[in-house]
Amino acid sequence: MMSALVLKGVTMGPLLLINQPQFLSATFASMFVSNIIMVFAAIVIAKIFVQILKIPYSVLGPTIIMMATIGAYATKNTSVDVILMAISGLIGFIFVTCKFNSSAMILGLVLGIICESNLRRAYTIADGATLMEATVNIVTRPMTGIILLICLVVLLNPVIKQLLDKKKQGTA
Repeated sequence: MMSALVLKGVTMGPLLLINQPQFLSATFASMFVSNIIMVFAAIVIAKIFVQILKIPYSVLGPTIIMMATIGAYATKNTSVDVILMAISGLIGFIFVTCKFNSSAMILGLVLGIICESNLRRAYTIADGATLMEATVNIVTRPMTGIILLICLVVLLNPVIKQLLDKKKQGTA
């Protein structure tokens, strides 16, 4: 939708409300109408998905794998993507069999790219400082320190709980 507005000569940004309010109100109105239409479309599509879920897994599983393989190949027309998909599936299978949280792996894969690009940006902003100086500068900022401390607590929480439980069982 934004690209259509840019083609119409609308300048996106904070001054849109002041310079061209008619486009902003039209945008909000179209989003409101499209959300209402999507509710009804979702109700219809939900009924179709219920029918799809009635298909036995012996038919549905290979179909999903076939579609995923076609989709992986179709992105860049290389077999490397299909191999990468198969390796990712194998890693996911290992995660499930070892009873790891697969949602954490998916979240890490999605957010890892964003975190890496922002870390690279932070080092670029460090402006000529050595890697150690830039790292210390980044870590000692209050907000970053708080976030890293929360991450450390979340990571160490299961280990500390397990140690405390063993200690309680040993004394009891």
